[in-house]
Amino acid sequence: MPPSFWPLMLCAGHSEEIDTAEGEEKVIYGPVSRNFHSVSLMWWSDGDELQVLPGVRGTVTRTTDAKGLPYFEFSLTGLYQRPRTEAPPAGGTRAPQAGEVPVNKQNSTFELFGYKAPMQSWSFDMAGQVEHRNLVNYEGIHLTDRQATGQLNIQKPRLDDFNIFEKVESHNGTVTSPVTFSHGKTPGNIVDFEGTSVQLSNYGETEMQGVTHCTMDTRLLSAPEGDGDYRYVFR
Repeated sequence: MPPSFWPLMLCAGHSEEIDTAEGEEKVIYGPVSRNFHSVSLMWWSDGDELQVLPGVRGTVTRTTDAKGLPYFEFSLTGLYQRPRTEAPPAGGTRAPQAGEVPVNKQNSTFELFGYKAPMQSWSFDMAGQVEHRNLVNYEGIHLTDRQATGQLNIQKPRLDDFNIFEKVESHNGTVTSPVTFSHGKTPGNIVDFEGTSVQLSNYGETEMQGVTHCTMDTRLLSAPEGDGDYRYVFR
């Protein structure tokens, strides 16, 4: 079953694939570079004053911090319409919200270049370029580019366990590999984030609770044929 915010995933430059095979039920969202969806946002104030924002498109970020609740944040742009008086529809209902669980060892897994790193945080920014086009005979909202990135903070591994420097150094060539994060254990409330080809850069070190941590940028690269740089799987 798609998440309740599925229209926002679509208007933020993603496709939707629903797999209904028994035992394999899941919904997959991946970035696209054409045939973008748009939505209309509607809200009421003072009981019967309706504001409609049509043609909405946008971009999305994700925050994932240990001991916190992960969340998506959408930045949306639409076209202006003057508010009007209109009663809201009767009988509206809200679907039940799945139980939220914190990011921790019990609920989450993370794998970096095949290494199960102790992760403090991994943020994600689709970095979509959203443009309002207002021309003669045309007005609309366009998604013109994206540069998907993130920032990673992990407990610094010993060299014998995982040589992070081999992965970050660029003077010997670029090293890429999948990076995955999964959150939730109950079917229907599990979200996977999969970076297909991730490049690490801008290595730094910091201290957390008296322990050395590594900080890095994660650059999510597209496949040679385009797109495919990441995907979200809700299952």
